[in-house]
Amino acid sequence: MRIAQVVSAAAPARISRAPPVKFLLPFPGTARFANPGGKNVKRKLCWVAALVLWTGTAGANSMDRVLAKLEPQERADQVCMILGMEKVRKDKALPHADRMKSEVLGRAKFTGTRVTTTGGAVRANHRWYRLSFDCTVTADQMKATAFTYKLGAEIPREKWDDIGLWP
Repeated sequence: MRIAQVVSAAAPARISRAPPVKFLLPFPGTARFANPGGKNVKRKLCWVAALVLWTGTAGANSMDRVLAKLEPQERADQVCMILGMEKVRKDKALPHADRMKSEVLGRAKFTGTRVTTTGGAVRANHRWYRLSFDCTVTADQMKATAFTYKLGAEIPREKWDDIGLWP
């Protein structure tokens, strides 16, 4: 119960009242834990891992519930943005991408299982760049299965206000 109070992100008030759990992780190549409190550190680590895994599953389920409430076109757009951010961040040209929009310089086209646009934008290091992409989604629009993109030129800062971008 104590670890749940320390790890729980859902109840921040509990975190401040819970005493800190003190233990040291092992150095590489060692099999022993430094255990200043005399408690079973391995058991605590297992509970922390279980809670992290459970929280991740709960987060995925809540994301599915939110997506299910959206209209099909908006749902497809959102799942494409999620996969698109993963793909663009892996690109060496924009490793710090943090925002993506599909309809900045033109409308995105939705055809049931595909979203395409030539008027998108992606932000990295407080700069916006043109973005064209083609995204394939599942029939229920709950998951993007493929995302290909092409980065364009940087969008000048003086145009940001006119097209709905921010620093």
